[in-house]
Amino acid sequence: MVSVVVVNYNGGELLLECLSALYMNRDLAPEIILVDNASTDGSVIDAQDRYPEVRVVANSTNEGYARGINAGVRSARGDFVAILNMDVVVEKNWLSPLIEFLRNEPNVGAVTPRIMLDEQPDRINALGQNIHVTGLGFNRKLGYPSDKADLKPVRVSGLQGGAFAMRTETFRRLGGMNESYFLYHEDVELSLRLALAGLPIYAIPESVVRHKYSLHMTPQKLHWLERHRWLTILGSYKIGTILVLAPVLILTEILMATYCLSRGRSFIYAKLRSVRWVLSHRAEVANSRNRSRRLRCVSDWRVLSKLRWWYDWQQFLILAKERRDSPRRTGPGLPFERARARDR
Repeated sequence: MVSVVVVNYNGGELLLECLSALYMNRDLAPEIILVDNASTDGSVIDAQDRYPEVRVVANSTNEGYARGINAGVRSARGDFVAILNMDVVVEKNWLSPLIEFLRNEPNVGAVTPRIMLDEQPDRINALGQNIHVTGLGFNRKLGYPSDKADLKPVRVSGLQGGAFAMRTETFRRLGGMNESYFLYHEDVELSLRLALAGLPIYAIPESVVRHKYSLHMTPQKLHWLERHRWLTILGSYKIGTILVLAPVLILTEILMATYCLSRGRSFIYAKLRSVRWVLSHRAEVANSRNRSRRLRCVSDWRVLSKLRWWYDWQQFLILAKERRDSPRRTGPGLPFERARARDR
């Protein structure tokens, strides 16, 4: 059996659309687990009324995306687990290619589908991620026409956290998602843990889902991305590797500082706040390093050989041109000010 885990926070109609598509395309009769992070919009009640078979795991507070996934997988009964954002809508027979590939390739750690842009159905949101050696994650083939997608499964350096599948046993053996990550970048960190464990990731173009997505940046999003990027670097690489990477890490910091200066005071403060968080949460860094050490089967250099050493300037340019608040925000309750107290 396959267990599908959907994490919800005030999803409203997005959640209902997600669940509706799942129930219309139950090609492997999956168990559907809905993890709710203390929604206040009645979305869970509506979901249970329409889909009484869904199993709800209710958190008393907004625990964030990583903790929500872990809560869902803990209760999963399937041999395989598929993770979905609440704003993802699956297409017909989306699940079978993912699970079939995992069954046929026992050494593969995770698979991710072809994620299309919901508002531009012929354009790709992501076919996996390209992970940079400094911990940046770029949506692979973002904006490409669908006919430019790979036709066959292709190995990628990163999974896309909005939609992916793994063996349940593998997910649990890796320790699940890193719960120090309230929101954003948890997929990059999990991808690097898979790499350190010698478990490759594949994108499966035959599996198609749609995602309500736009590439944008807000101060609170930048804060989470930057603090988690550095937590990923410090938690994944050996100290010697970090020293060797120092020139490219410095270059990335210069690019980030330039971007923050161009966006104004709120972005500068968000970046500084992320640095302060990393410096004051040494226990989280130590826990991440210990977890990576226990899983390590391959060297840092073998991992780095599969990562990207150049930047995706097109995605940088899209963000650099953004000079106003994006119409698509993080969502009520998720901004930094309302996160768990331990994340402040």
